[in-house]
Amino acid sequence: MHQLESSTPHFVRCIKPNGKQLPGVYEAELVLQQLRCSGVSEVVRISRSGYPTRMTHQEFAGRYGFLLPKATVAKDPLSLSIAVLQQFSFLPEMYQIGYTKVYLRTGQIAALEDKRNKVLRGIIGVQKYFRGYWARRHFHQIKEGTTKLQSNVPGGNAGRKADALKTRRKSSRKSSEVKDMPSELEQLRRRVLQAEATLERKEEENAELQEQLQQFQTRWSDYEAKMKSMQDVWQKQMASLQVSLSAARKSLTSDNTACQPGRVDVCSPRYDSEDALSMGSRTPGASTPINGVARETNGTLNAVGNLVKEFDQQRQTFDDEVKALIEVKPGHPDEELRKLKHRFESWKKEYKARLRETKIKLHKHGHSEEEKRRKKWWVI
Repeated sequence: MHQLESSTPHFVRCIKPNGKQLPGVYEAELVLQQLRCSGVSEVVRISRSGYPTRMTHQEFAGRYGFLLPKATVAKDPLSLSIAVLQQFSFLPEMYQIGYTKVYLRTGQIAALEDKRNKVLRGIIGVQKYFRGYWARRHFHQIKEGTTKLQSNVPGGNAGRKADALKTRRKSSRKSSEVKDMPSELEQLRRRVLQAEATLERKEEENAELQEQLQQFQTRWSDYEAKMKSMQDVWQKQMASLQVSLSAARKSLTSDNTACQPGRVDVCSPRYDSEDALSMGSRTPGASTPINGVARETNGTLNAVGNLVKEFDQQRQTFDDEVKALIEVKPGHPDEELRKLKHRFESWKKEYKARLRETKIKLHKHGHSEEEKRRKKWWVI
């Protein structure tokens, strides 16, 4: 009894389809009479009036839980069972929810099974297409690999043949190069010898140029010393000329101031007897012209002024040229130095001659004026 109570018994009833015992013949009245007599129809009616389908929440959620969308999926089986029934809009009188089981009326589980089968068919179709795509892709990959292998096999043979030809050509080239090596070595040796000879020549030329440069530097230092000494000499000569000019100018100015009116006692401190005798023959209001004397004096002063200006100009010119020769290094300093020296000497001679002439004129003019003052002192 314990085993019977713990198990789920199933009763099998045999129904005759016809009374003639022929296959493929079905008599509805005979079958219905047999079901009524055996009590099957009454059992079905009673089961329909109750909840014949009974499943635990774990079984129900495990079988129909995947029909829910992911957003509404709960964790516990009880909430999953309630969500499935509400998802497919089951009427409340068609099911009951217990603490451990779900009770369904007749026909409700069939509807759930239909929906489950539809979803499974869709899932199976998707899997079918995906598996077909994956199989075709794998097949194409295998096909491409085989074609590449098939193409590489003759290509590998051709490559090996080409490599063999290349090695043969390289060996032939090497043999020809080895044959041509002696001539190339001779050419290289000749080039090396020529390069060494040219290098020696260049070194000798460089040494000669360095010696010439040293000689030029020593000569240039000598030229600088000479030019500095000449500059000192020229400056001394210029100073002496300037001193003589200033002395002549002072003497000229002193003579000119001595001849001014109102200063007779300075111009002629003494006079001879002819001047004293001639005083009686001249009238007190008479006057002697002195324009010629003034003109000669002015001409002499102008000549001295021109000499002074020329001296200053020539001095500045020679100083500038000497500085240029010292600072700038021309190609032929000897020639430039000779030209400058010759020009200075010629100007010096000419200037001295003009200075002597001016001094003589000043001396003569001084004597003539002194004699005139002695004779004509009374005119002033």
